[in-house]
Amino acid sequence: MPRINLYYLTDLIRKLTLSWPLPLQLLTNGDSSSREFVDPPGEERSEDAVMMNTAVVVSSLEMGFERGLVKQTVQSKILTSGENYKTVQELVSDLLSAEDQKREEEREMLAEEMASDGHSFLKRHQAALVQRLKSVESVLEHLREQNVISGEEYSGLQGQSSQQQTAKLIDLVLTKGNAAAEVFRNWIQKNDVYLLRDLMAVPAKTEAKVKALKAKKAVLKGVHSQRKKKIRTSPTFRRPKTLRLRRQPKYPRKSAPRRNKLDHYAIIKFPLTTESAMKKIEDNNTLVFIVDVKANKHQIKHAVKKLYDIDVAKVNTLIRPDGEKKAYVRLAPDYDALDVANKIGII
Repeated sequence: MPRINLYYLTDLIRKLTLSWPLPLQLLTNGDSSSREFVDPPGEERSEDAVMMNTAVVVSSLEMGFERGLVKQTVQSKILTSGENYKTVQELVSDLLSAEDQKREEEREMLAEEMASDGHSFLKRHQAALVQRLKSVESVLEHLREQNVISGEEYSGLQGQSSQQQTAKLIDLVLTKGNAAAEVFRNWIQKNDVYLLRDLMAVPAKTEAKVKALKAKKAVLKGVHSQRKKKIRTSPTFRRPKTLRLRRQPKYPRKSAPRRNKLDHYAIIKFPLTTESAMKKIEDNNTLVFIVDVKANKHQIKHAVKKLYDIDVAKVNTLIRPDGEKKAYVRLAPDYDALDVANKIGII
């Protein structure tokens, strides 16, 4: 006895289940009613038919939901998640939400349409009104009673075919301005509500059709086939510049502020009293100090001002061979270097 490949048999059963979701029902009930939800007229045996023939979808159709709404909901589910509904409860919940959303959109579109002026309404739906407006005589009578059209215009529109009569009537109303168009629209709202709803639903149907075609394409080709390779024109790769918030610490990172180690006491180490330093005091009105190596001229000037309360005209510095830093501080003309040296105890 030949051995049967278990994997091949499982794959074959899965394919048959997807193609024929209700084989027992089709075998037992041979009448046309058994194919009420399996093969509706006008629907091809394609991926759409397979998508609509699952047990979950058939159960929702048996509950009385509109087939177009069910199909649109299933396509949206496949487009977003890549898989069909697995439970009836999930599908019914989404269908109820879709019905509520559809009714809300219809109310919003109706309110928006009624908020616009009559002239825009007639211009937007002129072609649809010519094809679908049936009770033209009633409209003519109403417009004549409201003094929108005259008796001569009323007589001129008589004796023509329905569509020609409607087209000429709409053109005539449009020439008379927004007030006449408002009367025409109010008559449609009062006497032909179904026509008004159909006019409101035209953009929604078009949008639903486009959405359904996108879902069909996603089912056939997959949801991951739209990725495009990024064209790079530079050899460098940089991270994206995202938002960087300022730091807001909850506690100070340092318990005490940092102490300034280079204060005026640390900058000025001591004055020089060598023979050359004394000569600078007498001849150039200049004091000589040994200062910190890291101190600059501005810091030396402020340190001298703070320690000895004298104004400095200029500061020159140099590094001695032993590594110490020497500063030549020339005083302002108002100060005498000998007096200052005597005061601070150099002499």
